[in-house]
Amino acid sequence: MSNNKKEESEQAKNVKAQILDYLLEEGILRKKLPLRPKIDFGFEIAYPPDPRGKNPNTKLMVIIKPKEKDYIIIQIATQISEPHVKALNSLPEEKRFFFFIDLKKALLLRNLMYNIDIRNYRYLISDQIFIEKNKKISKNDLFKCIKNVFNIALYANILLGELCSGKIDKSIFEKGKGNSSDPSFSLYS
Repeated sequence: MSNNKKEESEQAKNVKAQILDYLLEEGILRKKLPLRPKIDFGFEIAYPPDPRGKNPNTKLMVIIKPKEKDYIIIQIATQISEPHVKALNSLPEEKRFFFFIDLKKALLLRNLMYNIDIRNYRYLISDQIFIEKNKKISKNDLFKCIKNVFNIALYANILLGELCSGKIDKSIFEKGKGNSSDPSFSLYS
């Protein structure tokens, strides 16, 4: 193994240990992802922290470090639920695509990367943090990135809810189940 490859491998190990420490400190690590040929490491996280398992707004996200790359990726994948797909399909075509167009605009304004699959009603939102040689990723930078991806995913849910308002059975939004009009609503409890 060349010296350059050894340095990259050592740095990947250090970054992995550092990120793992941050995730454990904040209680958001769900699991380590299985080893794959194209990634140095990966973690599944649940954000925001939900030690009691009762927060319906907690989202599963992943943090991965691609092999031979000098960055980590924080991403969230969303498959739009069947009731929302039915509601979207009941709208006129120009309104149906409004959700995806508005989401794309929001992602561009936040400088986030994305992959939108309109045909299958799903999308992937991601951000990345570059790793500087012999430097650590700060906990603050990591969590800003996690919050940014989480917040835009939450925005997409709100946008979808507004667009489908009146088109879905309201019983799926029981009081206290993540309804932001509920006075006890909190992302962190």
